[in-house]
Amino acid sequence: MNTIKKKLTIDDIARLANVSRSTVSRVLNNNPNVNEAKRKRIMDIIDEQHFVPNSMARNLGTGSTRTIAIFVGEITNQYFSEIIRGAEEVAISQGYFPLICLIQNPGREQFYIEEMIQQRASGAIIVSSSIKNAASIRQLAMSMSLVSIQSELCGIAPLYYLDTENQLGIYNITKHLIQLGHRNLAYLSTLPNTTVLEERYAGFCKACSDFHLSFAEDHVLHGYHKEDISVSVENLILSENRPTALCCCNDFSAGIAYQKIRQLGLRIPEDISLTGFDDLPIATIMNPMLTTVKQPIREMGRRAMKLLIESLDNAENPVSGTVLRFPSEVILRESTAPPAAI
Repeated sequence: MNTIKKKLTIDDIARLANVSRSTVSRVLNNNPNVNEAKRKRIMDIIDEQHFVPNSMARNLGTGSTRTIAIFVGEITNQYFSEIIRGAEEVAISQGYFPLICLIQNPGREQFYIEEMIQQRASGAIIVSSSIKNAASIRQLAMSMSLVSIQSELCGIAPLYYLDTENQLGIYNITKHLIQLGHRNLAYLSTLPNTTVLEERYAGFCKACSDFHLSFAEDHVLHGYHKEDISVSVENLILSENRPTALCCCNDFSAGIAYQKIRQLGLRIPEDISLTGFDDLPIATIMNPMLTTVKQPIREMGRRAMKLLIESLDNAENPVSGTVLRFPSEVILRESTAPPAAI
């Protein structure tokens, strides 16, 4: 008669090794503060019994699951996928489980916030343009450590806020267009209009002001979804006062503009120059390749996760409200050139 083998628990390992449950937990979490003889005894039992630890039980003394939630607003945008890749690399290397929470609308945002609180996640990285549920994000901040990457948290100060030189980056790329000879410029932004986007638009305005250029009100475009951006670009291209250069707030919107410009039969950069911001992989796939502002997106993901884990390991000395800004750099490629009349 076959018998069902009982699944080994941490309590069983502690009993077999003649150690406490907390000692087993420290070994499972690679804590260096364990006697080497005890560590070897525990690991030998784990190997012999083919024990697979339950992630929900790893941090017995902390009430945490070693899960880190990564809240992102749009998975199809390469900006988010690059940050996720960087954050995931660090989390896995440190024995944490990264969980992607796609919060493309207020309902999903509320669901994931409640779920992460209930599941006792160790911390969260917020990588969304903005948070909609102010009360819920406050509750999340009270339950776990938060790090933000270019995201506004309804007045909540995260442990760290990571950003880049938004205004300077757009200023420099607008300056590049002006120095090429462009005098009729347009600017494309996305919605909602967060601080990050406001800083980038301010950089465009400052460059125009410094070089004594004005731009028409209808040359400042806004759109959130692909369809909105596409329609705005089409209206701009078909207008009587068509610009010679279009400066986009990010590579995502620049990619949509690129498609629409080509569909309308115009050439880049012969008929219109085009720039972006981010330096996503899509920038080098375009033909011609996109002139853009580079920000170290994947490194921002890595740093955010590293800082969050360090804060969890030093919970007795928390920090709050630290802002880290990464440098931006203009990457010159083939999508910009002097206007045809020059």
